[in-house]
Amino acid sequence: MEEKYKQQAEMGLKNRGFCLRTIEKYLSGLTKFFDHVKEDPEKVKLLDIQEYHRYLYEKRKLANSTVNIEMASIRFFYTSIIKQGWDHTYIPRMKIKKIKPVILSAEEVAGLLNEINNLKYRTLLMTIYSTGIRPHE
Repeated sequence: MEEKYKQQAEMGLKNRGFCLRTIEKYLSGLTKFFDHVKEDPEKVKLLDIQEYHRYLYEKRKLANSTVNIEMASIRFFYTSIIKQGWDHTYIPRMKIKKIKPVILSAEEVAGLLNEINNLKYRTLLMTIYSTGIRPHE
């Protein structure tokens, strides 16, 4: 990717308040895309983007969420930097499989809590469990 486009993309991402890790992922995704298509960014066709999308999930076998991030970087570039439209019907987001959580039975929870000998830690874990608090993703 040409340096001028990289700088424009980086500035656009920073101006929108993207975090540093997201900026790095987007710039990396754009670099991979333009290395793959070997075309001037303003001459890239919809077919090139669709082919790259297919390449990511069929040939590289990336997870759907990873494909979505890669495509989000390209969408950002074309809608915000190049100022072109983006039709979601031609370049759809991949469906993300939701993993159902494992739910322990009341007996299993009681057994786990009873294994904790330290009263302070047992009380803490019982409080956390009873409030239904969940880890931040």
